[in-house]
Amino acid sequence: VERPDDNGELFRSNDDLLCNKAHHFVLSYRRKLSENIRFAAELYHLEQFNMVVGEDLPISRSGGEDFFFETFPLNNGGKGRNTGLELAIERVFSDGYYFIANTSIFESTYTPNDQVTRPTRFNNRLIGNGIIGKEWKLGKKKGKTNLFNVNASVTYSGPQYYTPIDLEYAVSTGRIQTDYLSPNSARQDPLFYFDISLVYQSNKPKRSSQLSLQIRNIFNQRPLIRQVFNRESLSTSNIYGSGFIPVLAWKVQI
Repeated sequence: VERPDDNGELFRSNDDLLCNKAHHFVLSYRRKLSENIRFAAELYHLEQFNMVVGEDLPISRSGGEDFFFETFPLNNGGKGRNTGLELAIERVFSDGYYFIANTSIFESTYTPNDQVTRPTRFNNRLIGNGIIGKEWKLGKKKGKTNLFNVNASVTYSGPQYYTPIDLEYAVSTGRIQTDYLSPNSARQDPLFYFDISLVYQSNKPKRSSQLSLQIRNIFNQRPLIRQVFNRESLSTSNIYGSGFIPVLAWKVQI
């Protein structure tokens, strides 16, 4: 990154950094429980070293810092560790229904030059997903097969870490900067998503049509996107993502 020094002359900082390095270990197990059901488990461990971190600040790109990270003096003195277990079970579509469920239990941390181990931004610790669907065949007229599908999905995500805005710096300068002395010191609420879709499909010899209703994020969960600083009230506020979304659609194919 090129930036001006105290005399206004451009110089290139952090041009002597080396690449991050890591050792990755994986142990997998897969088993077919029945004709239509499969199970998988995976245990993994990632040991990172030679990581780029701040020389005097406990920050790291692997920790989830913003794009100002490269403007600070950096070195390769950091370490990181990711350890987790993933479980999955799947029933392929048969006899009119299917399901898939998986979960990930993990720990994601990094250690900068001060030798204090901290959570990365993505250290949710637990994520789980599930989806199930059922299909019914309607009508027995020759050359006409109608289908009705119901699908539901759930997702749980543990609380994600984030670095709050440095309010003292923002008030004194009017500029936004995260609190680099306390990276990933705050956590947002855990999120639980529930979606459902209803689909009616009419199939005829010369055309087909599909009427669908999707109801996304039924419980109106809104993830934290970012924090902003209000220069008038000298306070911070949060920007959240989309909540409940219904989608009605009709499609015709000829």
